[in-house]
Amino acid sequence: MTTPTTLAAFKAAGMDIDHNENEKTGEQRYSVEMSDGSKWILTVAGKNGGWQNAHFHKGLWETYVIQSGFIAFAEDTGQNMSVDYHCIGDVVSSVVNKAHNVWMSPGAVIHTVKAGEPVGNPDKKGNDWWPAPALDAWSKSLADEAAIDAYLESLRV
Repeated sequence: MTTPTTLAAFKAAGMDIDHNENEKTGEQRYSVEMSDGSKWILTVAGKNGGWQNAHFHKGLWETYVIQSGFIAFAEDTGQNMSVDYHCIGDVVSSVVNKAHNVWMSPGAVIHTVKAGEPVGNPDKKGNDWWPAPALDAWSKSLADEAAIDAYLESLRV
């Protein structure tokens, strides 16, 4: 009996394996998506780090595990927008229907687990990913670590 390759076994189980690189930031993503829409993603930040794109999910939540480097996690509470740092070993999760964004320090590595009952967005090939333009603009106005630090310091005054 021939043992199937790992890739063949994943595909036979209804899993999809993907890799992509953001040409602008150099960010690398390696992912395994299950047939129910849940997903695991390994993300390696590019040499300059940077923000991803703000979004929310109508049926999924995301849990981020920081393996190396650090991230800033921004979210729109509906009342205001906030950002906090998370470092190696930290775990932070998004909330269904709450917009969030992630800034990764240069070379940071995170694991993301998406779970729940996805609600497909026809504009995003049926993925449960909905843009959050207000949080995107606000978070990206904090262009780098120094800007994020200045914002957090202003809250302490």
